[in-house]
Amino acid sequence: AQTGGTWSPALASGTGVLNPAVDVSATYTYTVAGIAPCVDDTATVEVIINQAPQAGNNNSITVCQNSPQQDLFALLGPNAQTGGTWSPALASGTS
Repeated sequence: AQTGGTWSPALASGTGVLNPAVDVSATYTYTVAGIAPCVDDTATVEVIINQAPQAGNNNSITVCQNSPQQDLFALLGPNAQTGGTWSPALASGTS
């Protein structure tokens, strides 16, 4: 690729460096201006930014052997993503 081209849409960095924390999934087009009689040339890059998994927050609990059942998932906080697995597996087969 020839240097000196431009990206569209523009990246937050103002350069060709993608920052997945602030830039979005899109098809980015790199354009190099042609010098007459040559026309501009373009190339595209499709960027897909996947959401990082969120297992939740670390926590602890102390219970007695005869305490009622506890839902451990609730201890992970409000941002915990469902669909994970527990290790070691719990006898209940759930959380």
